Parts: sequence; structure tokens; C-alpha cells
Amino acid sequence: MGCARGTGGAAFRYSLPLLGAPGFPESEWLDAVLYIGGTTVKVFELTERCAKTFISPPGIDKDPEILRNIVRRNRRTLGVYCQVEAPGKLEAGSHVVILPGFKSRFLM
Repeated sequence: MGCARGTGGAAFRYSLPLLGAPGFPESEWLDAVLYIGGTTVKVFELTERCAKTFISPPGIDKDPEILRNIVRRNRRTLGVYCQVEAPGKLEAGSHVVILPGFKSRFLM
């Protein structure tokens, strides 16, 4: 997930940040099953960002370019919604594995 400059991603109020992949690889994960730490989740929807992205959390400067960038570079989506298929323990630094059977141009 590409973070807006200086925000560290805080403006997006995500539950589970996945860092390290360039661009927006999650945009191709619709219907994928992910294994994260000891948890299995299924991606069921892309997260469309709205004007609330302009409202900055305390301590973060307002930056209207955040949403403009998401619109220009990724059709207004950043992140995904997932359904837990098998609960488990998640910890910072857990690896994410896309389970077999799913094709993504980011994994080839």
C-alpha cells in the first residue's frame, strides 16, 4: 500500500496494514484467499475511498492530494475488505501468503 507523504498511512484508518509491496497489488486480490500469520481470510471487496480521506487524524496535516492520488493511480480504491475463514493469531511482521489457485500479475 502506497502511503501518502508524511502520513505513514494513518489517514486511512486501516485495521491491518500490509507494507512492502510497490503500487496497489491488493487491487487484484478480489476473491483471493490469504494466509496471514495463523489466520486465513478471503478478500471480498475493494475499499473505495471517499471524501473522509481529506479529514486528517490528530497530528497529521491536511493533504487533499491524498485522495486525488488514489483516484488518479488506482480508480479510487486503496485496501480490501476480508472475511475471516479460519481465525488465528496475527502479529506485527506476519507474512502474507496468497493461497494456491489465485493468479496475480504481481506474483509472476
